[in-house]
Amino acid sequence: MDRGAKVIVVACNTATGAAIRDIREHFSLPVISVEPAIKPACEHEGDGKVLMMATPVTISLDRYQALQQRMPDPDRVINVACPGLADQVEKFVGEADKFEALLETYLGRYRGMKVDGIVLGCTHYIFIKDVIADYTKRNFKGECTLYDGNEGTVKQLGRVLKEKRLLNPNGSGQVEFYTSGEREKIVPLFEKLIKT
Repeated sequence: MDRGAKVIVVACNTATGAAIRDIREHFSLPVISVEPAIKPACEHEGDGKVLMMATPVTISLDRYQALQQRMPDPDRVINVACPGLADQVEKFVGEADKFEALLETYLGRYRGMKVDGIVLGCTHYIFIKDVIADYTKRNFKGECTLYDGNEGTVKQLGRVLKEKRLLNPNGSGQVEFYTSGEREKIVPLFEKLIKT
């Protein structure tokens, strides 16, 4: 906050589900959170299933469970816990062949099923969106649309910045990376992910 932040964006579904209330109570700045894009996926017409890919923690959290139950047909949603996938994205982003076996582990049991949508319920998964899309085309029936909460988060951020008159009048800003991990390992990963 001492670096001039105007808004905090919690860009992690698991962190949002586990701690967003505490974060909002702790900081006086506006706090934007990412949410799984389950609502647009469920509003999409069709009689196929919606697969919600996320970390096991996200799926188990009360916040997500309540969100799912608010959907018109909560039973249409199949929760797919993907332990370790976020870690593998960090390790192998840009190496599509590294994900086939993992995707088969998580999604193989649904092969041949009519799937109308897959919700990418972890912000890491957007970096392998093309790999997941390719897998779905080969293994599921129907038009399978991929959904992620990033666009909604960006729109909400824009609304809050405009509403609170916090937009940068110069139209541009800068990106700074902060980590509690080993900076020399993490910063190159961030740079690689941003280019993806």
